[in-house]
Amino acid sequence: MTSNVEARFGEALRHAYEASVRLCGCGKRALQKIRKEGPVKAVKQFIKAAIPGQGFKRLHKAGRLDLSVEAIACRPEFASLFTPEELERARNRLLAHGYDPDAY
Repeated sequence: MTSNVEARFGEALRHAYEASVRLCGCGKRALQKIRKEGPVKAVKQFIKAAIPGQGFKRLHKAGRLDLSVEAIACRPEFASLFTPEELERARNRLLAHGYDPDAY
């Protein structure tokens, strides 16, 4: 059973995907994984990855890390879906690329 927070998280990811495609043609791999694994599980895997994916890199180049799965996961309304360690990892990745998730 999907919680209301998980449903809103999935919707936020869908909106980010649509904007990412319009902006830089990225997000297709992420969307496939999200559809296969489910939003929370897929994003946890993206956060756990040792290096950011191509979509993250394209969003960084476009100056739109706010559309990254890491930034969406760090939003206060979705923090309960992730462990403190996952949130720290996502936050650190964003900060390392010049984006402050706390400024959202």
